[in-house]
Amino acid sequence: MDHDLYPKMNILIITDSVPYFPGPGSAMREFCLIEALAKKHKICLMTTCWPHDMARVEALKKICSKVIVITPPVERLRKRGGLMKKILGEGNYRRLTRFFNIITKPPERVYGAHWYIAAFHDALGGIDLSVFDLIQIERSELAWWFAGRGKIKKEIRKIVTFHDVNSILEQRIYEQVVSPRWKIFKFTEWRKTIAYEKKVAYQYDNCIVTSKKDAENLLSIYPKAKISIVPNGTKIDYFRANKSHAGDIEPLSLIFCGSMQWYPNEDAMLFFCKEILPLLRKDIPKVKLYIVGTNPSERVKMLSNDFITVTGSVDDVRPYVTKSAVYIVPIRIGGGTRLKILEALSMGKPVVTTSIGCEGLNVVNRKHLLIADSPIEFANNIKRVFFDKKLCNQLTQHGNDLVNKYDWDVISKSLEKAWYETIN
Repeated sequence: MDHDLYPKMNILIITDSVPYFPGPGSAMREFCLIEALAKKHKICLMTTCWPHDMARVEALKKICSKVIVITPPVERLRKRGGLMKKILGEGNYRRLTRFFNIITKPPERVYGAHWYIAAFHDALGGIDLSVFDLIQIERSELAWWFAGRGKIKKEIRKIVTFHDVNSILEQRIYEQVVSPRWKIFKFTEWRKTIAYEKKVAYQYDNCIVTSKKDAENLLSIYPKAKISIVPNGTKIDYFRANKSHAGDIEPLSLIFCGSMQWYPNEDAMLFFCKEILPLLRKDIPKVKLYIVGTNPSERVKMLSNDFITVTGSVDDVRPYVTKSAVYIVPIRIGGGTRLKILEALSMGKPVVTTSIGCEGLNVVNRKHLLIADSPIEFANNIKRVFFDKKLCNQLTQHGNDLVNKYDWDVISKSLEKAWYETIN
C-alpha cells in the first residue's frame, strides 16, 4: 500500500529516554521515525526528562502533537543504597545487588526501570488511553512494566520495539566472559532474558525488530509472535560526505564511533587494541586510531597514547569521520543493527567490520564493505583498504548506492504499515 493511502492515526509512543538527533543509536532511531511520521500522523510522546534534556524536549514539542514529560526521581536515584554503599563500597554493593537479582528479580536490564516506572504509571492514569489508535512502547525492557503489570488494558492495541533481542546479546556476553563469577551471572541473565522476551512477545499485538535475523531469533523464543521488521536507517543528507573535504583525509588513520558506556562498544575497542592493532603496527607503526563516543570507561581512557585518541563526547562526529581513512566496527557482541555503519557509508567511508558488526544489514562482503572475524584477517583487510585505492573507491561507491535504501523517510513507511496492520 502506498505511503499516502494510510489513514491518519493517533499514536502514543512511550520511551524511557528523550529521542534526539544526533545522538546514540536508539535515541536517533526514535527521533527520526517520529519526525518522519509526525508530518502526517498525530503522535503523543511520553518520555523521561533529565535536566540536560530540556532543549531536546522543546525540539520534540515542535514535532509531536503533545509531549508528556516524566521527571525521574533524581534524589531517590542518587541516594539508592546509600548506607549499604558506604559500608560495603561501590563495587561490593554492586556485586551484592547482582547476587540478589539472580535469585529474585527479572533481568537486570528490565529491573533497572523500576526506579522511575511509578511516574509513568501515574501519568498513564491521568490520560484517556481510548483516544489512541495504538500505543507503542520503545525498548522491550520497558514492555512488561506496562502490559505485564496491567497498566495498559488488553483491549488497547499495543506494539513494542525490540531495538535488540537482548537474549542474543546476553548469550554472546556469556560466551565471551572468562571470570567464573561473571560467567554465572551472565548465564543466569541470558536464561532469564529468554523467559522475559517470550512473555513480552505474548503480551503485545506486534513486535518491531530491526532485521530479519532478529525476527528469526525472536520467533525461536516465541513462535506465535507477530513481528514486523522496521530496519535502522540514517539521515543521508546530514551524513553525506562533502567532496570538498576529500583532501583532508589523514593517511593511515582509523575511526570507531559509539556510546562507550554500551558494553559491546567498549569490548570492541579493548579487543581491537589488544588483538588487532599490534598486528597492524608490525607493518604500519604510525597507524592512528580515533575512539569517538560518550562516557568512555577508565579501561578505554587508558588506551590513549600518541597514536590512539579517546575523545569522549563530541558535538559532531562528522569532522572526525571525514578526516579518517577507514571506519572500523570490530563488534563481537550485540544484536539489532549498527547505525554507525550506515552513517559511515553515507559519508563515503570504506568500512572494515566483523560479521556481527554488520549483522542484519543488506551488505555484501567485498562489495559494500570488508568483513573479517579473526584478528589477522581484520588487520589484513585494513591494510588492503589503506593501500588499494581501486578497492577503496569501489567500496565507497557501492556503499553510497546501498545506503539510499536506508533513508529514514523510506524506513518510516515500514513502521507506518506495522501501525496500520496492528490496528486493523
